[in-house]
Amino acid sequence: MKITIPTAANAYANLRRALPLLLILRSLAIAQAELRVPGFTAYLDSDVEGGRISGRSGVIGWNNPKLRVLWFGEIKTPGKLDC
Repeated sequence: MKITIPTAANAYANLRRALPLLLILRSLAIAQAELRVPGFTAYLDSDVEGGRISGRSGVIGWNNPKLRVLWFGEIKTPGKLDC
């Protein structure tokens, strides 16, 4: 029976082979943990002409304090919510 002792070069080669899979798994774990809702999916309430919602700049031209920016959605899984 031949016993081989792993060398640093072998360990490094194994790590290089496994690294892409590890990165993919990490990305999937992060993607499952966070849901980002773009600001341009919101609605303006009380005066739809009181501002504009842009995909690049967010809410612009919002000068009236009575104007509300609303977003509606359904959250089916309990957990932490950051706004």
